[in-house]
Amino acid sequence: MSAEFAAGDVAWLPIDDSHLCVTSCQHGRQMGRFAGHNVVCDLFGKPMLPLYIDWYTTILDLGPRGAVYTLSRYARKV
Repeated sequence: MSAEFAAGDVAWLPIDDSHLCVTSCQHGRQMGRFAGHNVVCDLFGKPMLPLYIDWYTTILDLGPRGAVYTLSRYARKV
């Protein structure tokens, strides 16, 4: 194979000119589908699909004090 493939918590790669992919299981299923597809394409000399994840959301419950909600690289208190 001419490429390396990874998905989920073990994947760490540039997603644009200045940011790296967060090693997270949040996108693991989507990344796994693309990795599996691209492994087969690599083996048979076919074009691979690019993975583009333009969203990242986390919610941290702070109990009665509220929550922290993050979307992409920005956060706001709710």
